[in-house]
Amino acid sequence: MAKKKKSILPGLEITIIIVFFISFILFAIPRCNEKRLEYASTNAADTPAADETESEVAPVTSPEPDSILIPASAVTEVTVPVPVTTVPVQPTAISPPVATADPATRLFVTIDGLNIRRGPSLDSAILNKLVLFEEVYFMNEITPFTEQISLGNTVADEPWIKVKTTRGGEGWVYGAGVYYYKRKYPGME
Repeated sequence: MAKKKKSILPGLEITIIIVFFISFILFAIPRCNEKRLEYASTNAADTPAADETESEVAPVTSPEPDSILIPASAVTEVTVPVPVTTVPVQPTAISPPVATADPATRLFVTIDGLNIRRGPSLDSAILNKLVLFEEVYFMNEITPFTEQISLGNTVADEPWIKVKTTRGGEGWVYGAGVYYYKRKYPGME
């Protein structure tokens, strides 16, 4: 039997890819630094002085275009007057939900067999169990305190959240048990 000759083609391909990658990095880094400095200098020039900030109308200008995509000569500056209003911020306690026309925020269960309870504590009665990725709706109520609960490999420190199920039941779930996206809680593998 004759031995097959080892091809140098895979090694050559890898070498070409590495050279291309290094060339791209050497090309991109100086350009990114130039753009960063250019943006920093235009932002410093656009920042109003202290006596200009007291006016009632704040101009909004279009951002500096990227010179690679649009030539600077083709871009004109647009100033739009925007009234500046101040709203006093007052600390508020968590209040009961307010009826709005918007639908409630949709959350997904991240822990299979999550208990929905009558109240926001482990001592409260269990009303139902929720399955992984089940859809529930946030009822605009969160406890002002957090509770540490062991969840498999990790210990979570989250508040309790009031939710409504798609079947119409309402109750409290532990905050680590729901999320905005369908995902499995990391400590539950």
